[in-house]
Amino acid sequence: MIRFVGVIVPTHDEEELLPWCLARLRRVARALTGLPVHLVVVADACRDQTARVALRGGAGVVLIGAGNVGAARAAGIREVLRRTGPSTPTTSGWPPRTRTRACP
Repeated sequence: MIRFVGVIVPTHDEEELLPWCLARLRRVARALTGLPVHLVVVADACRDQTARVALRGGAGVVLIGAGNVGAARAAGIREVLRRTGPSTPTTSGWPPRTRTRACP
């Protein structure tokens, strides 16, 4: 049974495109009635206002300086797990299914 949806948006200097992306993600999230959606933007080594834009857009924000999309995704997963509590089932293969898609 699906108890929640975690959406992780790894970013690097995306202040211009982020509002558009977050608006569309919020629209999709509203369609998931009954499921909490944890939207997390990972601002990775950003030199612009990406984090501020994400907060204004209603997303949680994680700041890292790795300059690596894999590290950003991992940080986002850790944040979603932190938000959902210790009862979130995990295994060495977690998450079993993930989808990666860029906002055009």
